Amino acid sequence: MKQYKILFFMVLATVILAGCHPVVLMSGTAVGGYLVGKDERTAKIIFKDTAISTEINTRYLADDLVSIFEIDVNTYRGLVTLTGTVSDSQVADRAVEIAQEVEGVLEVNSLLEVE
Repeated sequence: MKQYKILFFMVLATVILAGCHPVVLMSGTAVGGYLVGKDERTAKIIFKDTAISTEINTRYLADDLVSIFEIDVNTYRGLVTLTGTVSDSQVADRAVEIAQEVEGVLEVNSLLEVE
């Protein structure tokens, strides 16, 4: 089952990151261009933030304690916000610890709720 989760996430990450490439090239067109046009971050910063979120999710997927399906990761200018509901405080603490270890993360804001 874990292999299917890894495969699912890798496909998802590929689609997300592939979607970022045209944002840089097309700048004002398509959905990605719209996002860049409405966001005060540069395309480069948006790409870095997306890469940070993807790396955190990849590490969650590889972790035995944290479930990628319980936690949403949002990165804005290196500030990571974690939201969702987890089973206990140990999972929440581990999720924050993993996020803090990723290169480019300036701060982790945990809004995780414990059941």
